[in-house]
Amino acid sequence: LAGEFQFNGHSIFIIANHFNSKGGDQPLFGRFQPPVRSSEIQRQAQALVVHDFVQSLLTLDSQTRVVVVGDLNDFPFSTTVATLKAGGILHNLVGTLPADEQYTYIFEGNSQVLDHILVSPGLMNHALPEYDIVHINSEFVTQISDHEPAVARVHLPPVQDVTAEVPAVSSGLTFNRRTQTFTGTIQITNTSNRFIAGPVQVQLQNLTVGVTVVNAVGMKSGHPYLTAPVSGLAPGASVSVPVQFSNPTRVGINYSAHIFSGSF
Repeated sequence: LAGEFQFNGHSIFIIANHFNSKGGDQPLFGRFQPPVRSSEIQRQAQALVVHDFVQSLLTLDSQTRVVVVGDLNDFPFSTTVATLKAGGILHNLVGTLPADEQYTYIFEGNSQVLDHILVSPGLMNHALPEYDIVHINSEFVTQISDHEPAVARVHLPPVQDVTAEVPAVSSGLTFNRRTQTFTGTIQITNTSNRFIAGPVQVQLQNLTVGVTVVNAVGMKSGHPYLTAPVSGLAPGASVSVPVQFSNPTRVGINYSAHIFSGSF
């Protein structure tokens, strides 16, 4: 089940899962070693479907915020979870905990993780994710479930338009015959007396029809944007943001640069 939600002007996709049960598998420490785990075949197929869906979102916008949650019925080191994470499109938050805290249940004396929360790079790198497992079952005689609740918190402050405080100056463009693209820079300067928190985004609005931004990080409201290579801008600080255009019809390249503080 996948849903798109809005919070503080941010879009976030949450994908809830319950993968195929381990029922029918031979026990980890049974008489047959290595154990036969026939249930893995379906889970790996399920993981591939979810992976490809997440990849399709990130192909449209590499900074898309995606959370994959649920009882995956497999371990962090399994092929199933590796399939989900393939290509670096998802990060498993259980790995942020100390090793001795990484368990969502204790089964036959074996501490294990079957319940997962994975996030896309846009959340992992910019939303300061916090994660914990609340142990209300596995450590008690009386239990209401064979799963522990996992909790994740991400920070998504409102995006601010700081164009008035951070004006942009575009350089001239150079044509690259090998790549058939036009390259230049957009220099932005913090003219205010306050710190502009990152990430700092440069959105190119009103771009000439037929021209595309080759190195755009993503799209927001139909406009391409770039991310400045800084964690923030101190008063008076400047940074140059490389830009690369595809312009097959050789029309004049025009746009207006708008600067934003925060992740789209």
